[in-house]
Amino acid sequence: MRQPTMKTLFVCLLLLLASAASASAQQVRIVHIDVGQGDATLFVGPSKTLLYDGGLTGSGARIRSVLDALGLTSIDYFVAGHYHADHIGGIDELLNGGITLNLAFSGTLGTAPGISAQPASVTVNTGGAATFFVTATGTEPFAYQWFFNNTAISGATAPTHAVNNAQTANAGSYHVTVTNAAGSITSNTATLTVNTPPPPPPPSGGGGGGGGGGAPSLGFAGALLALVLVRRFFCPSRA
Repeated sequence: MRQPTMKTLFVCLLLLLASAASASAQQVRIVHIDVGQGDATLFVGPSKTLLYDGGLTGSGARIRSVLDALGLTSIDYFVAGHYHADHIGGIDELLNGGITLNLAFSGTLGTAPGISAQPASVTVNTGGAATFFVTATGTEPFAYQWFFNNTAISGATAPTHAVNNAQTANAGSYHVTVTNAAGSITSNTATLTVNTPPPPPPPSGGGGGGGGGGAPSLGFAGALLALVLVRRFFCPSRA
């Protein structure tokens, strides 16, 4: 069960205001009711009671057992974060079971976040740069937290996350959570692949090709000597 934070402050303040008319309003009891997924928090003041959310369908019996243990047969205020099944599913069961709701209204927490553009996988070579981004919908402001291989990345709290000078140690899975006052959502997982390119081939060795310099080869010297001998013995000079 998620523990209310900002939402709890809202409803607690409301209850205190509602109970202010009573001179004996000195203590408020807060009971977090375990309804599994979803929330159900009961505020019991000296003269008023308030239930924040009613959990999933099937949670009514669990909430009713808490009310019975406290000797309560009615709830003065009911606040729903929004009209989703995990927030109001158990309320009809309370009503059908004889619990009276004297006042019901909706909270003003806005719309829970959604994701319209998911992070995409990226492939880079060693030393390259990769950027992941997400586009959120819902009621602002949003809080972002990026994760690498399911571990929160320190300081990665923006809609985009950049990996500069990527190395093989940076390869893995990335995702982000987006949170606002009305809820939270987790993005799809994107993968960063870092390739190590093969080393360049070694420079080719000498040999072949033209180019001056260096002593003449042994074959060239032998051919030159043979030419001189032929001219000497077979082509005598003329007087």
